[in-house]
Amino acid sequence: YWLDLMGLTVINLEGQTLGKIEDIFETGANDVLVVKGEHGEILIPYSVEYIVDEINLTEGFMRVDWELE
Repeated sequence: YWLDLMGLTVINLEGQTLGKIEDIFETGANDVLVVKGEHGEILIPYSVEYIVDEINLTEGFMRVDWELE
């Protein structure tokens, strides 16, 4: 559920913290995570097949295949 994802810390495969999930919204193609942190606001497509590597609700993080620009 989206509610379970709110507030999770988002890290990438390199171990960099991107921020926390502040919002999620739907588009015609897919859902989008709104991640806010020290790097500003980052919009990440929520695709379990291609972007999301791991969701760990117990530890409070989501690992994504997404690079800081």
